[in-house]
Amino acid sequence: MLQVLFPWVNSKKANKKISDKIKKISEGELDNIVYMKGYENLNLNEAKEFFDKTLSVKKSLEDKLKTSLFSVTIGITVLTSAITLLFNDGISPLSAIYRGVIFFTGSVAIIYMILAGIFAIRTISGHISVYQLFPEDIANNSEEDKKKSISICAELNSLSNIIRQNLMSVSFHCIINSLFVITLFFFLVGGSSFINIEKPDKPVKVNVTVQPNKNDIELLKSKISTQSNEHKNDLKLLQSKINYQDDILEINKNIEKIEKQIFVNKLSIEKLENVGQKSSNK
Repeated sequence: MLQVLFPWVNSKKANKKISDKIKKISEGELDNIVYMKGYENLNLNEAKEFFDKTLSVKKSLEDKLKTSLFSVTIGITVLTSAITLLFNDGISPLSAIYRGVIFFTGSVAIIYMILAGIFAIRTISGHISVYQLFPEDIANNSEEDKKKSISICAELNSLSNIIRQNLMSVSFHCIINSLFVITLFFFLVGGSSFINIEKPDKPVKVNVTVQPNKNDIELLKSKISTQSNEHKNDLKLLQSKINYQDDILEINKNIEKIEKQIFVNKLSIEKLENVGQKSSNK
């Protein structure tokens, strides 16, 4: 069970043993050769074919891992988008526990996808070297020595490919685990549609009675009384102004009458003076 949940644990142990074996063979210990065991019975061309085959295997593993990386990228994008959409709209009415379970399964699926991508990148970028011979290594050597050197490189490349295969296996196992958790994730999301969420069929009418505050009423009455008194004062002032203007108009009328009377009296006096002058002249 632990190997299924944490596939990288056994892979790390196995790769450590293989790395130790590569180190020993590189130092000249050829007792543990497996892939090129019996290379002494091969000719030089046959040994070269085995060597070329190890390079082809390496290229094939890298192509598979590149496809794996592409799948991981798509998977992470789809999962993050689905979780964001669901938590924004789809599952908000559900209980906190149910939403927590859905979020946890989605997060675990994303983590497995990320781990799959990490191991794929480690395989491609961390194990890119191959063991090969250069002209200076085989110059002036006999055919047997050349065959031995090529066989050792083929063996080392074969062991390196095993390390790559182990890392690729971890990456694929992480993808498989992620797919399993994704299935569980969408099963939970689908099951949420069958959960009955209690909602009122019709709006509930609520009658609310507000009790007035006595202090507020008294304050309101006081304000109304104050405003009423102010209006009364304004009306009185306006009435007094109107009365004052009426008095002025009445005075002006009386002045006009007096002026007219004075004018009439003045004319009468002038007539009397004229008559007096005429009598004295006679």
